[in-house]
Amino acid sequence: TDEISPQASVTPEATLSPLATPSAMPTPTPAASEFSLVTASLYSNSKGVITQKSQIQSADGRASLKIGEGITALDYGGGPLTSISISPPAQSDIPPASPDTSFRYTGIGYNLGPDGATFSPPLNLTFTVPEMGWNSEYVIRELDPTTQKWVDLPTAVHPESGTITAEVSHFCCIGLFSRPLQY
Repeated sequence: TDEISPQASVTPEATLSPLATPSAMPTPTPAASEFSLVTASLYSNSKGVITQKSQIQSADGRASLKIGEGITALDYGGGPLTSISISPPAQSDIPPASPDTSFRYTGIGYNLGPDGATFSPPLNLTFTVPEMGWNSEYVIRELDPTTQKWVDLPTAVHPESGTITAEVSHFCCIGLFSRPLQY
């Protein structure tokens, strides 16, 4: 067969415990990004066409990607993509300003990997935001690695389900931004 990957699974490499360990001395806490990488193997043929549906969800449960059959998934070099990953970005990866200064980074963002992977047609990226404010406007943005500026993605907000969705055609750093509604 033309299958590239033997399995399609999502497995966190490590997890953080949300509970602190009481002690007399403070315990150093590693950055969340060191412990929150989630990877998924993909089924594809030799041309990178996905042959089995797959889904990946971030370790915190706030972001998910669905990869449908028939999507062409290629790595940076144009070869078939065999796996994908999602992890929170380091704070240093997040530029301080956005193109529209009325929007602010919500603190919800992810590195989608591998960098430079492409998808045709695009994948649906969904953020789950149960505490979504009714008086806010939301947009999902991708970080342009060349200019280090945020670029708006067409974004759909679904307040009834507490989800926000955008299509992504390539992998990079993605973030959720919001601003108060102007009346």
